Parts: sequence; structure tokens; C-alpha cells
Amino acid sequence: MPTIGTCKLCRRKEIELLESHFVSRKLYYSGKKKLEFVTFIGAGFDPEELKAHLLCRACEERFSVNGEDEVLRHVAPKYVLKPLPLAERMRLAWARDNDPTAPRHDARDFDIDTDKFAYFALSIVWRRTIHEWSPAIPRWDLGQFAEDMRQFLLGQIPFPVNMSVLAMVCSDEASRRMWTIPDQFIEAGCLNFAFDVRGIRFRVMMGHLPPFAHQTNCMGPQRPIFLADCENRTKEGWENTKAVQAANQNRGQ
Repeated sequence: MPTIGTCKLCRRKEIELLESHFVSRKLYYSGKKKLEFVTFIGAGFDPEELKAHLLCRACEERFSVNGEDEVLRHVAPKYVLKPLPLAERMRLAWARDNDPTAPRHDARDFDIDTDKFAYFALSIVWRRTIHEWSPAIPRWDLGQFAEDMRQFLLGQIPFPVNMSVLAMVCSDEASRRMWTIPDQFIEAGCLNFAFDVRGIRFRVMMGHLPPFAHQTNCMGPQRPIFLADCENRTKEGWENTKAVQAANQNRGQ
């Protein structure tokens, strides 16, 4: 039987709700080559899908067309030993600055729609605010930012001026093998969220943005997107998450 309720995004009532995924189902299946994952539930290979009836058909389609489809066409192949095509193209391209650790490129040179990258990043963060996907993944409260984010995702307002999205393509193999759920932290006086999507790292900042957040915002005039070896940060994030898991398990004993 269909599930009837109120859509979390458009807030239409008495409407059929589809089974929504926290992380796109397209990131789960990996064929013969298993994909690694990190969540606060666990770490390992090919996790159980996190899903719930939350959105109507129109809003599910909105998320796919406005962000998810564009990002997923650029991520690493499911057979993870293959190189990430986007990273290989960026490695050979002319950078727009002289930073050897994370050179800045113009996303338009690679046919990347950064409007959709930004939409996707905010949609992933927003999903964490509307549902407790498991006891180990508590629902976030974004306070003053929550309604602006919802209205932006619904297409009612432009991209909020107090938000920024940094997109970084990872050149290392370790980062191409995994995805992570968003992590929340405070840095530069702002609320920050970071997560990985199989070779692409996103960072969302909200609040009184420092100058660098405006300069690195993929929605900015220069449409910046960065290339970097993220292996150390990927492994550090993995170890931090496992430490959180261990601490939670010890508290539950």
C-alpha cells in the first residue's frame, strides 16, 4: 500500500510519499568490486541502505534533476580501480592559480554545472535535518538556516548569500573508493558540513562567511573547483569516525 503523508520539502499534505534515500542508491551498488563506506553506524563494504518515506514524487524528481544527476555523472566509476575521468582531465588542464596542493580550475572548462553541484550539497545536508535516519545518526537542527535552505531547494528563493559550497575533486584512489555522510563542525566562525561522494569532496559553510568562503564558493563568478590529493584527510576522517563508533559502543555497554 502507498504511504500517505506530508512531503518534508514542499509540505503538501495527504500525498503519496516515495521511499527517499539519505545517500543516493546509485552509490551503494558496486558490482563485483565492493565500495567502502563510513557512517556513524559503521564502516565497511556495501552498507545497508538508509531510506524512509519522506518526499513526494515531484520533490524526488526535483532533487534528481537539480543536483544528483549532474554530480553522479562525474563521480568515480563503480568499478573503483578505474581512474576518475574528471580528475584525469583536471590533472592535465591549465589551472587558474599557482597553488600546487589544490589548484583552482574553472568548472566551465569541464562542462560542470556548479549550480547543480551546490544544490546537491545543500540537499544532502538538508536530508540530515528532516529525519533521524538511525539512532546513530541524530537529526540536525539548523536553526535560522533551515527555512532558507528548504525554500532554496524548493526553488522559491535564490542561493542564500550566507552559504557557500566548496567542491574539490580528489586525485587519490582512496577517496574514489568511498563515500561518507555529512560531518558537522565549527570553523572560521561558521557552521560547516563536509562529506565525500566517491572522488568528490564537498564542504558547506553557513553563517557570517569569511573572505575565503566567498572566493572558493563554486557558485561564485569564477566557478571554482579544486583538485587535490585527499588521501590523508580521507584516512583521518575514517579513523575519526571509527573512534566515534567505538566511543558510542562503549557508552552503550
